[in-house]
Amino acid sequence: MRAQNWILEYRHEQQAAGGRRGQVARSKQWQPPEIGTLKVNTDAGCMGDEGTGLGMVVRDWTGAFRYAAVKREAEKWCPAVAEGRAVLFAIEKMNEQQLGPFVVESDCLTLMNTLRQQRMDLTELGTVCDSILQAEGVEDCYDWKHTHREANTVAHKLAHVQIGVNQCNSWVGFPPSFILNEMYLDSSHLA
Repeated sequence: MRAQNWILEYRHEQQAAGGRRGQVARSKQWQPPEIGTLKVNTDAGCMGDEGTGLGMVVRDWTGAFRYAAVKREAEKWCPAVAEGRAVLFAIEKMNEQQLGPFVVESDCLTLMNTLRQQRMDLTELGTVCDSILQAEGVEDCYDWKHTHREANTVAHKLAHVQIGVNQCNSWVGFPPSFILNEMYLDSSHLA
């Protein structure tokens, strides 16, 4: 049943795109947001029987770390829905921390196109996107951007952190040591 839902969502997205390609990121390196704003990178890690990991990291226009959070959900979603849940988690955390304005960046092109187009969609992915677009604090998000996986390594690492199911960890001001290498590699081209 779940595989059938994934296929239906895939076909729906292909039809909605009308054979056109989505807005694909050009750079394979992390790029800073506009001056005076923040960038939120999100990712999901599908962990099989261990559920789904959600990760998000916030950096400013200089590449400086501001905030990160991880959460483990017991549910197992298809990849696009899991990526959507990571974005919803990030919007909730941004609102909780009162951070903004910001742009959200994900390596899931289908998700970013769906959010950008804000079209009505009754699939499981559409339901998650509707929750994102109605979430408290979403008004501080000024854009939805796709990025290459290679430019999303910090969020990817966070999404795969081993924590207990239904647990959430966060870091304010100082990044956890296990993402320092990825952050350095991400921003070394900015100097």
